Amino acid sequence: MNHPPEADYHLEYRHPGLPLVIACGFVSWQGQPEYDFINRLQTLEALCHVQFNKIFLRDSQNCWYQRGVRGLGDSVAGVLQALQELIRQLQPPQVITLGQSMGGYGALVLGLLLPADVIISFASLSCLESQLLELIQDHRWLPTLRELEKTELPPGNCPDLVPLLAQKPPHTKVHYVFGSNPRDADGTINLDAVHGVRLRSACPNLQLYPYPQAGHAIVKYLGESHLLNGLLTRLILGRELADLNPPGSEERVSRDWQGWVCENLMRGASPTDLQRVMQSQGFSPHLAQQIVEAMANHPAIPVGKQLYVTGRKREWLLETLDSLAALEPRPVERCKTPSLARFCQEYYSRNRPVILTDAIEAWPARGKWTPAYLRETFGTLTVQIQEQRTQDPHFERHAHQLRGQARLDQFIDRVLAVGESNEFYMTAGNSQENRELIQGLLPDLGDIGDGYLDLTRQDQACLWLGPQGTVTPLHHDLTNNLFIQVYGRKRFLMAPATQVSYLYNHHHVFSELSPLAVDQTKFPAFARAKIYDLVINPGESLFIPIGWWHHVISLEVSISLTLTNFKLNNDFHTTYPRQD
Repeated sequence: MNHPPEADYHLEYRHPGLPLVIACGFVSWQGQPEYDFINRLQTLEALCHVQFNKIFLRDSQNCWYQRGVRGLGDSVAGVLQALQELIRQLQPPQVITLGQSMGGYGALVLGLLLPADVIISFASLSCLESQLLELIQDHRWLPTLRELEKTELPPGNCPDLVPLLAQKPPHTKVHYVFGSNPRDADGTINLDAVHGVRLRSACPNLQLYPYPQAGHAIVKYLGESHLLNGLLTRLILGRELADLNPPGSEERVSRDWQGWVCENLMRGASPTDLQRVMQSQGFSPHLAQQIVEAMANHPAIPVGKQLYVTGRKREWLLETLDSLAALEPRPVERCKTPSLARFCQEYYSRNRPVILTDAIEAWPARGKWTPAYLRETFGTLTVQIQEQRTQDPHFERHAHQLRGQARLDQFIDRVLAVGESNEFYMTAGNSQENRELIQGLLPDLGDIGDGYLDLTRQDQACLWLGPQGTVTPLHHDLTNNLFIQVYGRKRFLMAPATQVSYLYNHHHVFSELSPLAVDQTKFPAFARAKIYDLVINPGESLFIPIGWWHHVISLEVSISLTLTNFKLNNDFHTTYPRQD
């Protein structure tokens, strides 16, 4: 097969009768895309002492191969015809298609239609239709795909792989390899797992290979982790790649895997069990043994084991105290505001929440603050808010990446028009940048009870303003808080500080789970948690003791304040162990 210099394919031909690998290249937004897997396949040939005939394809139009490949055909059907003629000439005993991202889509389309014997798709989309992608909230390539939809595509294009997979030839083996980490290193949402599940639904014997430490750049991750050669050997040749890792190669395995091995060794896991898990994730037996043995012999492991035991003892103590408290369960009380002395004795010092029903009855804010009032009085101010919260499953952890600005009147108009939404919200995390607004609101505040507050620090108040449906995920605070509901209602799901062992505190003050939708197989300890389900009405104030976990949902358009300026000691955050 002769090809002109401007063609978008490159043939490496040895002789007839060899397996044929068809490698599809990925997208390039800057200049001509490169051919993919050239060096990786050469390495595989050298390591395994095999030879392939290879044809490398690329799509210079970035159309997911829907307009063909220049030099082979201007449509999917044209490319198929050229490849089938090549197969007829070369008589390969096996045909393999592979590619990553856009190339993975091409590998699936061509591999299913040829048909190939083996298809290896790394992190491909499952469809190109913008409406379907919006439905699963995959916005990564939507602008390009919308432009593609506006143009007339050649007959035989494949905008959705599901119908194609449903008709897969029985002999074709399909492998989908993907990173299941929901967030890439650059902060982009990674939904490759969703596409994998969608493909699997159309073809139950499609094999999924998830890698939790990786994002969309799965081939890069596998290469850097020294997993790619072993995986390609297994999927293409059907055998294990053993004893090919030189001494010291464990030093080049990703830090995520090294950390995972170290953590589990410190927790007392069996080295044999750790090796078995690593092999199931694509490590060769030899390399898995190397890594685990190297980590097990590190002098930090015995120290880590002792620290783990110390921490576990403290968890045991908390769990025991929680079990004792459960012998006499007490509801969260609703009461009129007591004296400061009694509040300290009954609630503050005992780490017990309470709802104060009349704490702000004398405040001007109680009768004045409505969205209309704030719009009319402060509408021209520019305020900071959180935007695009629904596009990030960890929107509160990454709040600093989701900041936006708006005039207050325009923001309130959005709040009133949207109905139920968690897309945008003014939160306590925006308060530092909204000091001008908060300073203007301070005259509408006052003290609580017989003098709960240090009014010289009243400007530390934090403001919350948003539509029905906003969510603050399960977390605890580093101070005692008085949460004041001025307008609208909010629902609080709360758990005592002593239940931290059941709430999967995976990062800083945040929980890994939502109490409204708990996967009991993933979070079995949550079954022991005692959740208090509360609704805070307009004019009510909730005392949230330090360390108490709370998940908050706005039931209506809502205006709220958080105060921490008690006259009682509340500087516990200064000794909190920070982690870089």
